[in-house]
Amino acid sequence: RNTKHTTHNMSLQSIIISCQSAINASDSLKDAKQHAITFMAEHQTLVERNACLESDISKLNDHIRALEEGKVSSGEKLHLLVVEKEKVEYRNRDLDNQVTTIKENLISAKERIEALSKEKAAFVSEKSALRQEINNLATQKQTAEKQAQDLINQNEEMNEMIKSMKAELLEPRKESACSIDGALCACPDDISFAEVSFDGFSSDGENTGGTTRTDDDDDSDRSCSGVVPNCFFETPTKRKRRVAKAYHSPKKWRRMVRDNRLQSI
Repeated sequence: RNTKHTTHNMSLQSIIISCQSAINASDSLKDAKQHAITFMAEHQTLVERNACLESDISKLNDHIRALEEGKVSSGEKLHLLVVEKEKVEYRNRDLDNQVTTIKENLISAKERIEALSKEKAAFVSEKSALRQEINNLATQKQTAEKQAQDLINQNEEMNEMIKSMKAELLEPRKESACSIDGALCACPDDISFAEVSFDGFSSDGENTGGTTRTDDDDDSDRSCSGVVPNCFFETPTKRKRRVAKAYHSPKKWRRMVRDNRLQSI
């Protein structure tokens, strides 16, 4: 009986152990299943990520190829840029030379402007001096014209005086000539101012000393004194031009002749 009871206990114990093992196995299966599900999810995620990575790798490869192609084209562009840079530098050097030339021209132009300004100032001062001189000359001209007009008026007055003197000189001759058989003395009426010689001066202004007498002077003296000259009874011939003489003239007439001579000069 005890043996049976022991055997029965041992079978129950083994069943319990088996159940416990089955429970543990079931739990292990559940855990394995859960791990499998998780692994499958992770695997799917990794597959999808791998697909994305492959797509990115493909894109990167395409980009790398594009960069390599662009590198070739950029090398050509770089060469073109270098050539263009050299051209720009050459133009800049040319422009620098032009700027230097323009600066030199500006400096020379400034110097010329300063010189022209000085010349202009000198010209303005000279112009002012010339204007002042012109004004002075105009004043002198007016004074000279006034003096000339005064001399002309004096000359006219002197001519009137000379005409009156000639009339006075010719009147005694005409009276003496009319008293002798109606004979007339040939005395010209167109005696000019230059033909009248005053005391000590000839018609051309030379000093004769007042001592020279001609035959005509003797004839005029005889005709004025009442003595009949022989020329009235001779055959008419070519007569010389008679010049009226005025001896013992006043000093103012001498000054008149001198002033008239200076005016004619």
